[in-house]
Amino acid sequence: GRDLQVKPQDSLVVISEHILLPLSLKVAITNVLFDTFKVPNISFCFGPTLAVLGSDSSGVSDSLVTSGYVIDCSYYETYVIPVVEGIPICKALKYAPIGIRQIHKTLQTAFEIPAQFTEATNEEIIDPHSEFEDIVARCCYVEPLSPQEAKEFCPQTNAKFETPSSCSVIIGNKKQNFSGTLRGCAGELFFGGNDDGVSIATLFLDSLLMCEPDMIKHTIGNVIFCGSGSLLEGFQYRFEQQIRKLVTKQERYFRLKAVLTKLKFSASVFPSDAQIWSGGSIWGLIARKENQISSGIYTNNPEIITQTNEWTFIPPIASAANLGIPSGANVGSSFSGGSNTSVTGGTLAVDDIKNRRLAGGRATLKVTEEKTPVMQITDD
Repeated sequence: GRDLQVKPQDSLVVISEHILLPLSLKVAITNVLFDTFKVPNISFCFGPTLAVLGSDSSGVSDSLVTSGYVIDCSYYETYVIPVVEGIPICKALKYAPIGIRQIHKTLQTAFEIPAQFTEATNEEIIDPHSEFEDIVARCCYVEPLSPQEAKEFCPQTNAKFETPSSCSVIIGNKKQNFSGTLRGCAGELFFGGNDDGVSIATLFLDSLLMCEPDMIKHTIGNVIFCGSGSLLEGFQYRFEQQIRKLVTKQERYFRLKAVLTKLKFSASVFPSDAQIWSGGSIWGLIARKENQISSGIYTNNPEIITQTNEWTFIPPIASAANLGIPSGANVGSSFSGGSNTSVTGGTLAVDDIKNRRLAGGRATLKVTEEKTPVMQITDD
């Protein structure tokens, strides 16, 4: 509170919840906020949902975006998950321990920096001089496919590319040469595949294979990058090249080739490393009482903390402009009514999606031909 110049007692605290957050940690965070900081209300919301809230697909509507495909590439890990009307579809979650930390470790080896370990846990300290983060942001990039491959698999994204020259960096008061090849190889960790052949591109395509066709329809047009890893120069360009190559070369992805004709990337006005934070600010403005836990309610019923995963329902709003969001920053489904209201206009019924996500099973999606089409989920 002292650093932010705010009084915790007067503020709603929004918690961006990791999709795999342990319940014990969630309870500990809640206890600290209520008991130590005396905050009045807490609102938990999944990080992917917040990322979608802060995104923009085309800028043709003032309504907030509520559906999209989130690719979060952070320090330790990368995960991919679709979000439909604010509900993360957990059965399509794909995860891999691929992140910026691996790039730091590669640089530490390349620059021959001796390994250091913590005294308490004997865990290796990556980036002992705290300079790799700046080096990666300023110098590293992601190489595109070779011109021959780019022309064969994705001519629509083909462009001339020249490998940047070498540069000098200072690490621990020692000047080091940072070759152009090494600058590009660092980013290759995300797309070259690990020992199991897993890369960010395969995570995305495998997640698509787990989705129902109508879920893909409502998310493929708003692919959102989050996390500092996606800030690398050429990241989005190589990602599109890589997935188009895979759907052409690998048989298990052949049926996704038609899906990629609808692929569009978010044109958010927010930087990708702040995408979830920006969505959290929006959530703080639109979250209703049903989306919040007060200190009194938690004291009387501590078990309520286990139920908040079911609360991610985007409440009705007038327009994005009323929230102070820049013009053209958001587009999506607009709807009204309570939490039992189905979303019309070709989108999925919110409660049905929520129930299906919690059940973890598969569903048969049917489209009813009406003046206002509604997609319905029925059991097999």
